[in-house]
This record gives sequence, C-alpha cells and structure tokens, in this order.
Amino acid sequence: MRQYECLIKEFRDITPRNGSGITKKYRMTIEAILKQKIDQPNEKQHWKTYQINVFCNEILRNSWWLQELSDNDLGKFLYEYSRRHFIGEFKKGNMSESKVLDLPLSTQNVPDKCPFDLSKIQCEPNFRFPIEVPIKIGFR
Repeated sequence: MRQYECLIKEFRDITPRNGSGITKKYRMTIEAILKQKIDQPNEKQHWKTYQINVFCNEILRNSWWLQELSDNDLGKFLYEYSRRHFIGEFKKGNMSESKVLDLPLSTQNVPDKCPFDLSKIQCEPNFRFPIEVPIKIGFR
C-alpha cells in the first residue's frame, strides 16, 4: 500500500452571479504527498495539487431533499461529497494536476437522502486526511 497525506487547502464559494442556472458552486483545492516524503529535505517539490469544482443547479436544488438544507448545510454536503469523490478517483489514479475535475450534482449521482451527518462536518482550511492506495501487481 502507498500511503498519502492529503490536505484541503481551500474550499471556496465560486457561485457565478450572472444567473447561469447554478445555485451553488464551490472549488476545492487538495494537496497530496506520499507519507514517506514528509519531513524530507525536498518535501515541497513532492506535494501535488488537485482541484475539484462541485456544483448544484437550480432544478436539483429546488426539487430534492437538498431544498431542506440551509446554504451552510448545502456547502457542508458539497464539501464532504467532493472529498469522498476525490478519494475514490485518487485511488483509481484518475486525478490530474493539470485538469480541474468538474463534479456536477445530478439526479444520477445524488442519493435519495443525505448520507452524511452534517453536524460533524467541519469545512475548515488545512483539514488533513490519509489515503491508502493499493499497489497494482500484474498485467491488465
């Protein structure tokens, strides 16, 4: 297993003000490093930066259980949803530093009810979390 330390550097509201049909849009910036590179002399060059833009349109916001959430709770939901999506994609090797991942909420990817305890989610900067990525052995 490869062990990574991840750090959420930013989770910021970037909702457009032009009435584009997007109710809420956030940018999450995450940095990741192999744990074995931490506290090494060249540590800084090993940190990788990834970005995710997660957003919810007006139709989805007004027609599902999401309508019951305050803007603050919706932000917490989007934060945790993005973080967990990042973990899954990172483990698969699908994250790229050079490309921002757009993560639109839709009827296909939003559960029927909130899967998270929103009272326990803290949208704070510099939140750290580990990821373990299995080492692939063999041929495809």
